[in-house]
Amino acid sequence: MNETIEAIETIEANEVNDVIVALITKDEFFSSMSPKLINNGACEDFAMALKERFPDGETMWGDEMPLVFGPFHEPDAHCFFSYGGKFYDSECPTGVDTPANLPFYRRQKAWIKALRMRQNNELLDISMKA
Repeated sequence: MNETIEAIETIEANEVNDVIVALITKDEFFSSMSPKLINNGACEDFAMALKERFPDGETMWGDEMPLVFGPFHEPDAHCFFSYGGKFYDSECPTGVDTPANLPFYRRQKAWIKALRMRQNNELLDISMKA
């Protein structure tokens, strides 16, 4: 993580968007992955790197905001960064107004919804055969 902190300190940027773009394109660790891959294994490291640059922000896990998420989410699966009333991660450098709109959670919601529909259809098929 020390290399990440050094990389952030050399970035001439004051906006979260600029720092996120610089991290995913120039940082030795993060630039070796796609933003989607960062969000699926290194999201906490990424949020902590943003916290180093913007100490007034907050790293958060989704389960810290249970009222934001509906039945098709597993909020504890992702860490993101909150700053200035917006929520950020490696796939969302411009930020969103609610973490439920981060691409990670939007994909998760669609996947869980499809899985539950499939399970319901399988149960329906079983009950019709009985």
